[in-house]
Amino acid sequence: MHYIFMDFDQTVIQSISIIILLILLGMWFRKMGVLIEEDGGLFARLITQYTLPALIFHALSTLSGAGSIL
Repeated sequence: MHYIFMDFDQTVIQSISIIILLILLGMWFRKMGVLIEEDGGLFARLITQYTLPALIFHALSTLSGAGSIL
């Protein structure tokens, strides 16, 4: 039982670390002039139309017991 929580904690820390790294990378790109204000709409559309549906599909496909839900 203890190992389940350890795996969960490790997964949460890993996920948060990736998000923080991506935020810092975006801030650095903006400071360097690689990203400009007009790129915001492009990234928003990219996330809502492609990334989120792929994330939902991946989460459902790797869910244990997904066969019984579907």
